[in-house]
Amino acid sequence: MRLLSWLITIPLAALLVVFAIANRTIVDVSLAPLAGNASLPLFVIILATLLVGFLAGSLATWTSCMFRTILPKSRRLSRTEKELERLKDDLSKDALQPSPPKE
Repeated sequence: MRLLSWLITIPLAALLVVFAIANRTIVDVSLAPLAGNASLPLFVIILATLLVGFLAGSLATWTSCMFRTILPKSRRLSRTEKELERLKDDLSKDALQPSPPKE
């Protein structure tokens, strides 16, 4: 598995370096509602955009997994707690009622 990871990582890193070298042109970036401009190399802008997209997708995946696993567990827990309360009430009612005389 580690070998496979290296076989994927090394070519991707080489491709990233070649991409960065090929896109060194300085570009002006202006975020319209915010004040100021920035002059950055094109590869920085593209890689930063990819990183933000990756992080947003990871966050969305993580939150959906959390909702798929935590919410059903909390619902089951809530149902179990309600059933436990009902059983306690039934038990306390049975304890308060006198038992029938034994023959």
